[in-house]
Amino acid sequence: MEKLSRPELATLYTDLKAYAERALKEPMPSLSFRLYRQFSETGERKAYEQAYFDRRGRLAAVAMLALDSARPDALQALEEMLCVERVW
Repeated sequence: MEKLSRPELATLYTDLKAYAERALKEPMPSLSFRLYRQFSETGERKAYEQAYFDRRGRLAAVAMLALDSARPDALQALEEMLCVERVW
């Protein structure tokens, strides 16, 4: 990804790459029905949104890492995130 090597994007790329590396090592946050139902019962949606957006961010960062580095572990993790974890 040559566009990511532009100097003005170096910090962003470094941060995304570090985030992706952490995402490969940590389990995905769970999106339980309990968290979803919490909004209906209490109006509180922060816990669900936090897990949901964390999962989406991990998906994007790992996808970038898989595309940029052609690392088999990143590609395998991306496949698992898409097929097993159902991040959407």
